[in-house]
Amino acid sequence: MVDGPSSTGRANFSNVPDQLPLRVATEADRPIVVDLVQRAAEGLAGRRGGDALLLSWLGDRDPSEALSALEEAVSPSLVHVVLHEPSDGLSLAWTTPYAGAFAVWVDPSARHQGAGPQLAQTAIAWLEDQGATEIDALALPGDREMKNVLERAGFKARLLTLRRSG
Repeated sequence: MVDGPSSTGRANFSNVPDQLPLRVATEADRPIVVDLVQRAAEGLAGRRGGDALLLSWLGDRDPSEALSALEEAVSPSLVHVVLHEPSDGLSLAWTTPYAGAFAVWVDPSARHQGAGPQLAQTAIAWLEDQGATEIDALALPGDREMKNVLERAGFKARLLTLRRSG
């Protein structure tokens, strides 16, 4: 888990393109959001730390049920989804009583074009607009790309969880 961004203000992503095709998702986009969450879940499965993260986020629910549960837990008005067009990435941000949190996923075929950092920047800005003074984001063990994106935004690692299984 990483802490951030720093108290110096908005996240700073150098070299992030300004004009990537992003838009806030609407209720009509729910099938697209569910599909992207499903694709992200499939990409996490089997990766170091991925199965544990999926279990904590989805449990035994499908992505649609998990999104509904998140909205019920924190109120739909406090869940913010931004899509990268053409439906190949998303950021999902939500608030809790303690901190804001967000997750970003971009299809592997659309990576290295600036969508991930811009989606993260959009999520962070929304969380700050909601009054979040602490924001959490996750990067799986060995996911240097996501760790680098978050560190460029001012996040600092604050916790490493290790597990030993029987």
